[in-house]
Amino acid sequence: MKQIVINAPAKINLSLDVLSKREDGYHNIDSIMQSVTLFDRIVFSRLDEKTEDFVKRISFFCTNSEIPCDEKNLAHRAALSFFEYCKIDKYDIRIEIRKTIPVSAGLAGGSSDAAATLLALNELYDTELSPDTLCEIGKTFGADVSFCIKRGTYRAGGIGEILEKLPPMPKIFMLVAIDGYGVSTPWAYGELDRIEIRNRPNTKALIEAIEKGDADKIIKTVGNVFEEAVLPYHQKANALHSKMKDLGADAVLMSGSGPSVVGFFKDEKRANFAKRKLKRLGIRSYVCEPYEP
Repeated sequence: MKQIVINAPAKINLSLDVLSKREDGYHNIDSIMQSVTLFDRIVFSRLDEKTEDFVKRISFFCTNSEIPCDEKNLAHRAALSFFEYCKIDKYDIRIEIRKTIPVSAGLAGGSSDAAATLLALNELYDTELSPDTLCEIGKTFGADVSFCIKRGTYRAGGIGEILEKLPPMPKIFMLVAIDGYGVSTPWAYGELDRIEIRNRPNTKALIEAIEKGDADKIIKTVGNVFEEAVLPYHQKANALHSKMKDLGADAVLMSGSGPSVVGFFKDEKRANFAKRKLKRLGIRSYVCEPYEP
């Protein structure tokens, strides 16, 4: 048996602008994406070395009962897509996801798990596929999978698969929190299509701040158009957004299509203080830093 353990990092959007709706139903975006030190831990075990009979088997387990353990899970779909692409017709693989990233929270947890699956199987089966080839496989079932394969700080265009590497982020402490139910991404895009967007992030200014390593300017320039569509309908996310400001965050931003809320802090002690306050209110939160592979 061969085994690999991979940490799959969450993603936040430092900026997220939706430019247009495409004929295929997806949307063109312009976003600055950042991996953070909030991880799912995934154990991959290749069991087929001693298997004599022809078998195609994926045994799937997850510590979170909300997560489906069949083809509805992106990691499961990633494994099937990998074996199909590589024309591997005999396999017996076990995937165990130890889930920490909140579900349906705008943090790309499912996409990151899928990306980790492609990376792990590429190593376990010695297929030596390039990162770009893995991205080509991944984008067929998840817009964020390409970013989650490459990880770090990127500008993303198209549906999220066109990636431009940016310099690593300076150290900023981010308090990622979620309260209440998740948000359906298709619903959020539908609401965004329905309204007139009033405030768009200044992506150019944010890139300049990242290139200069200017933490103060980065914090002042973050933005997400989904806040206008989601926060009016998600009372708990809206209240959490306000609460994060009251707890001293230097900036507050919803990540992705929500409802997770990210507080940006220049000081780690203040971030941990805010985390303790949220815990007393029964709200899950995680202090993170930018992650660069």
